Amino acid sequence: MRDVFRGSDVLDPYEETPGIAEPLGTSIILSKAHIPYRIITSETKSLAEFRTIIVNDAIFLSDEETNRLRDFVERGGVLIATGMTSYYNLSGETSGDFGLNDVFGVSYSGQKSMSVSYLALPEREFVFSDRPAPLVKRTSAESLAKVSQPLFPAGDENRYASIHSNPPGPVSEYDGLTINKFGEGACIYLYSSVLTLQQDAQQSFGKDILRRYAACELIVSCNAPSCVEITILRATTNNSYLLCFVNYQDELPNIPVHDLKTTIRLPEGLVPTSCRTVSDNKTIDCEINTSELTVELPKLDTIEMIEVV
Repeated sequence: MRDVFRGSDVLDPYEETPGIAEPLGTSIILSKAHIPYRIITSETKSLAEFRTIIVNDAIFLSDEETNRLRDFVERGGVLIATGMTSYYNLSGETSGDFGLNDVFGVSYSGQKSMSVSYLALPEREFVFSDRPAPLVKRTSAESLAKVSQPLFPAGDENRYASIHSNPPGPVSEYDGLTINKFGEGACIYLYSSVLTLQQDAQQSFGKDILRRYAACELIVSCNAPSCVEITILRATTNNSYLLCFVNYQDELPNIPVHDLKTTIRLPEGLVPTSCRTVSDNKTIDCEINTSELTVELPKLDTIEMIEVV
């Protein structure tokens, strides 16, 4: 733990610690969008089993990691990358551009945005970012949104557009969100750490992007609210899976969730035969349609696991 927080105040909350803030924010969005995910590292042997990989502002990447990600996209995978990802190798060397600039389809201008900037979406919708971000221009990518900056630097006591906020100025020439076809796959590049922030606007934007480009094949449909986290685990003692529900709310005690209905598709095309709740070891009714399974929970207080055989 000390290694993780070395160089920063160990009393800082996780969400303020560099290198943790954006992956944490992204994981929260994935959970609220009911998109199961796994953490991969340089020790992950194969990327072939993944459809989408998200790399959050990983400014340092080894040459091997860069080549593996390039090969992943070229073979048909989808990469979602943010910020300064791949700008340096592990020796601190850089060409002055991203190591994956051909995959991103954008080039770094060498400049960064102000501490406050906005992703200018179509129809005059803006998504706020609260830290400097690289300003890039597309090379081969399609631009989905540009960057807008305030008319004056945030916090300037002598020049400001508003005393209590930093409203966006004109839309710039720089690209904030792009998509680039590369080989058989594609890369979505996001200039800033928007996914770090946990306000409604950023979370709604993040859900939309992740549902569009990191859609899950395991969870087909679910009527659960965003406070319910859903995971699917492979059992280690027998040939079964665990469908897990956790109802976690910011304000306690939890408000129970009623009439929860979920349809899943098991990995590897497995066809389920029966289900039982782990809490009381009772068989529950389920609907099986080929490889899809639909289960209903009348009430979820805090946690429940369903063993799928």
